[in-house]
Amino acid sequence: MESLVDSYAIWNLNSHSKEELFEEVAKFLDENHLISERQDLFRELNQRENLGSTMIDDLIAAPHAQSNIFAKNVVIFVSLEDAVELWDGSSAAQYFIFCCLREDITLPAAKQISKILKSFIKDEVKKSLYLGDRELIEKIISG
Repeated sequence: MESLVDSYAIWNLNSHSKEELFEEVAKFLDENHLISERQDLFRELNQRENLGSTMIDDLIAAPHAQSNIFAKNVVIFVSLEDAVELWDGSSAAQYFIFCCLREDITLPAAKQISKILKSFIKDEVKKSLYLGDRELIEKIISG
């Protein structure tokens, strides 16, 4: 079955703050022609972050935005060399599942992304994540 969502993984990124991480993700999206305007991504992600925490489990956050600035629906898994302390004001985060959703996302694509996110709260997946099992993580994000 063909995936309804493009997926990518960026491993061991050296970002020390939310701003640096957002910049790296924007750069990646821009270089891969997946976004129309880099600056709009910062606005979209920060608006969502201001609504409440995007932490989904210990050390795992799911920053997301829904906008037509995205060329496609995209999931980007990012692992950092070191955690960003106080990601949401109280918790550290080291692993991120960026969900970049178009305004016209289909229900099947939304369900695929939901399934990906739910996978990351399973104990066996978290263990694999913490052990750096790239093969499993890349299989999960590919749907």
